[in-house]
Amino acid sequence: MPAESVKFALSVLIAILLVPLYVCLLQLTHRAKRPIMSLAQRLWLWLSTWVQSAFGYPVRIPGSPPISDEVQLTSFLIQTPALSQTIKAFGADPAAMLAAVARCGPAERGSIRSVLKVVHGTQFMRVPEGQSSPRTPRNLFISQMRRGTPAIRAALEGAGLDVRSLMFYIAHGVHETDVAGNSPQHQDSPQNSSRDSTHGVEMLNDDFTPMEFVVYVLSQYFGMAKPEAIRVMLQVHHKGSAILPQASMAQATESAASANAFARQNDFPLLLRVVTQSNPASDAPSAPCG
Repeated sequence: MPAESVKFALSVLIAILLVPLYVCLLQLTHRAKRPIMSLAQRLWLWLSTWVQSAFGYPVRIPGSPPISDEVQLTSFLIQTPALSQTIKAFGADPAAMLAAVARCGPAERGSIRSVLKVVHGTQFMRVPEGQSSPRTPRNLFISQMRRGTPAIRAALEGAGLDVRSLMFYIAHGVHETDVAGNSPQHQDSPQNSSRDSTHGVEMLNDDFTPMEFVVYVLSQYFGMAKPEAIRVMLQVHHKGSAILPQASMAQATESAASANAFARQNDFPLLLRVVTQSNPASDAPSAPCG
């Protein structure tokens, strides 16, 4: 029997054995709600990844050829029209990136298992309007740089590419260096004195920073209890931004800078900036006497 037929037969046999187990887990999930839901999903994800990598089935992403390692995945992503245009607008050369990735040795290319790790890492990312899958080129590229084999990112950085700044540019459409001090100050009414203004930090939404990380930042750097942090995170997610009032300009600047630095350390493009808003009470006309 040909090798491919043996692989197919074994895959079918494993699926027959595992499907009943998965059905049982789904039933437990329905009864216990969320706690086992995560466990069932993770178990199924682990089993499917193990079967695919064990039998050498390549990963198939819509629009791409069969992918067997991370070099193939990264090369495909760099050549997609949308991501290639973004890379050029950033100021980098896609051809130079392709050449750098191609120099990775056999031990640095990753495997089917590591490709699946990258693909699964896009699940928390937002999906652009009109698309039904989070596996878009930019999402996959961000996941590759964060979760993939370190050698691929090292190869790009060795060729002179600032990977972190490119990820920031993909997320916000502006260069990280253009955000002065990571905390640009915006004033609604420059003519007002500081005592007539309120200071705060504006948190901006992006498609790549996980909700859990945003909640952690709000709790650690802005002293919010978890329920309040979740509420603010959802406001940022749905409305695009949220203003976090601060006692002074100095406090706002320090909080924004610290949170931005922590986000960069963790390779997330979360952006916070200092804002100064005029106090509505100071702008209201005085009530007439009498």
